[in-house]
Order: sequence, then structure tokens, then C-alpha cells
Amino acid sequence: MEYSSSHEDFDDDEVRPRRLRHLRDDLQDLKVKALKFDCNLNPKNYLDWVQALERIFELKDYNDEKAFKLAILKMKGDASLWYEHLKKSRAREAKSKIKTWSKLKKHIDKRFLPPSYKQELYLKITSLNQENLKVEEYIKEFEQHQMRVGLVEEPKLKIARLIKRLSPSIASKVELQPYYPLMG
Repeated sequence: MEYSSSHEDFDDDEVRPRRLRHLRDDLQDLKVKALKFDCNLNPKNYLDWVQALERIFELKDYNDEKAFKLAILKMKGDASLWYEHLKKSRAREAKSKIKTWSKLKKHIDKRFLPPSYKQELYLKITSLNQENLKVEEYIKEFEQHQMRVGLVEEPKLKIARLIKRLSPSIASKVELQPYYPLMG
């Protein structure tokens, strides 16, 4: 009896889930080191830390409680001191313990994201100009600001705003060309 590994020998509906489970199990065993966070009060660093942690949570398929435990382990310095203070304050006030990442994240956001942060991002994206930047650099910065603020707008409006802020000599040439949507 010969063994054949052609795709015709397997029912795709059965093979794909097994392969995906195997891949997920391999990723579960992958050693990933989470960044430590020390509250340097830079919102971008904080958001980068949260984003990196959430990728690990997703990769490792952590539930909310396990994600919480990893997050508090990765706090150091002032961030760790802040968490300990929060924990003791809640105990003194007879409030329930924080046991989940989603609840902790709300408290961390309040502490490490200034209330004006999102407004500052909106101001940056609405006032961004090409100025001394190369076109590629300007587009990259434009897209990054848009993603950070979570701005969703119709592609035609996005292109119009992008073109409006290009240097006049470049904008006049671009306006004559058909547009292609930027990121999805």
C-alpha cells in the first residue's frame, strides 16, 4: 500500500481545521517576551506597550484574567508603584479587586492617557502639511495619525484631505491624476 500526500486524498473540510489547530498549538508554545512598562507619561509609549501586550494575549489565546496577570507582571518602576497604590486604595474603599485586563486597562488609560490626547491627535491630523517632508514620508505620517485616532472616512474625502495638504506644486499635479484608495 502506497501513501500519497496529494490533496485529493483528503477532504479539505477535515484537513484545514486540523492544520489550523496545529498551527495555533505551535504558536501557543512560541516563547514571546512582553515589554516592561515604566510610566514615562509618554502616551505613544504607553499605547505601544498596550498594543504589544494585546498581540501576545491574542497569540497565546489568553483570557481576560490571564492577560491581567501578565500585564501587572510587566509593570515596573512608577507603573508598578501606581498599580500597588491603586490596589491598596481600592481595598481601603472596600471596592472589588481588579482581576481582568479590560478593567485594569480602563484604569491605566485614565492614568496614562491625558484627556486631551485624542483631541491632540485630531488636531495633528487636521493640520498636518507636507512642508519639508518627502511625499512618502507625508503619506506615512498622514496614515499613522489617521490610524492612531481611529478616523474612518470615505476614501474620496481622505484623498481630498491628503491632497489639500501637499505642497501646491505637487498637489496640482496629483489633482490631475485618478486617485487610488489609501489603506483600507
